[in-house]
Amino acid sequence: MALLASSTGIWVICNGLTAYTNPSTMVSFFVSLLYVAATIIVAGLFHFSIIFPYKIINFDRFHRYLIYLPVLIFSYIIFFTDEVVNNFSVAPDNPGYIQPGKLHALLIVVISIYFFSAITILYKKMLRADGNNKRNILLTISGVLLGGIPAIALNSWAVIYNIQINPLIAVIFSVFWVGTTSYILIKR
Repeated sequence: MALLASSTGIWVICNGLTAYTNPSTMVSFFVSLLYVAATIIVAGLFHFSIIFPYKIINFDRFHRYLIYLPVLIFSYIIFFTDEVVNNFSVAPDNPGYIQPGKLHALLIVVISIYFFSAITILYKKMLRADGNNKRNILLTISGVLLGGIPAIALNSWAVIYNIQINPLIAVIFSVFWVGTTSYILIKR
């Protein structure tokens, strides 16, 4: 859970900094960090869905490595190549334009698979759960859907279709995600 929360925080900060930072080296670093944080968020969400509120499989170290292996691979590709983000430009009246690289669509597909797999696992758990667990899982699903779908659509798919959207809009939706998750953990 700590990984999910910290990577969400990094993602929110980078989203804001990419919109208001001008030096190109700083912007490219924040854009790269933004994509890495997004990948960590969905992998952490997938990991969280497997163990919350109870484990569905014998989840050992090997399974954790398998979950986070694509994150490591894409982190390297994002930071050291231009295969995911080819170029990023900032204008005074525009919060930024990301020119996707060759592997950008693949990264978005991986992020979407992690995200919707986590939602599916949580939904199946909710159908089998009762009482407090059912309510907590329902709140988790609601928060993740309210925060995650706009974030994925606005920050990822919009880039592929060349739609210019202020990245801070997705940050606003992440408040639902973080808020419901925090509420559940505090009430638990």
